[in-house]
Amino acid sequence: MYLHDGHPLAWALADDGVAIQHTYFEDAEPFVDDADRSYTDGDVPIEHRRSYEWNHSIGETVSALIRHGLRLEWLVEHDWTVLQRFPWLIPDSDGNWTTPPDMPRLPLTFSLLASRPQHHD
Repeated sequence: MYLHDGHPLAWALADDGVAIQHTYFEDAEPFVDDADRSYTDGDVPIEHRRSYEWNHSIGETVSALIRHGLRLEWLVEHDWTVLQRFPWLIPDSDGNWTTPPDMPRLPLTFSLLASRPQHHD
């Protein structure tokens, strides 16, 4: 199983990239959003705007994989993202978005590879 997702720290940050606006860890109650556009297709208005979102820490994600019998092959945190999550991100040479050179690098996404161990009888 391959997973590439937004980093939970990036999800927790406010748009200024400095303040923590949301919890890094999972909460029982969701973050409720009424945005009129989606990050998947920003040009198309959303008719039913309310969404409910939960952040999942790296630890929660990895523990869920292990709990379901998967073995973590690798986990990499990236300082780039495929969408401009924050207004201050700049494009890189690969067409992704990253922090400007005058700012500290932040984990914006992560990737992991997990597999189900083969059982030989």
